[in-house]
Amino acid sequence: MARHKKIERRRELDRRRRRRRKRLKLRARGLLPESGNSPQAKAEPKAEAAELTEEKSSEVTE
Repeated sequence: MARHKKIERRRELDRRRRRRRKRLKLRARGLLPESGNSPQAKAEPKAEAAELTEEKSSEVTE
């Protein structure tokens, strides 16, 4: 069981790392707006969920 948890944890960290790199590339190209959140907050799933809801709400208001 512990081995499975370690594997899942590693996969989740890899996923976050890939997503972060992708977002940084898009921001560098100007395709994604700058975020006011600190890098530490982005590492937390709650912050990412809040960020997604903010994006959805901004789409609705436009």
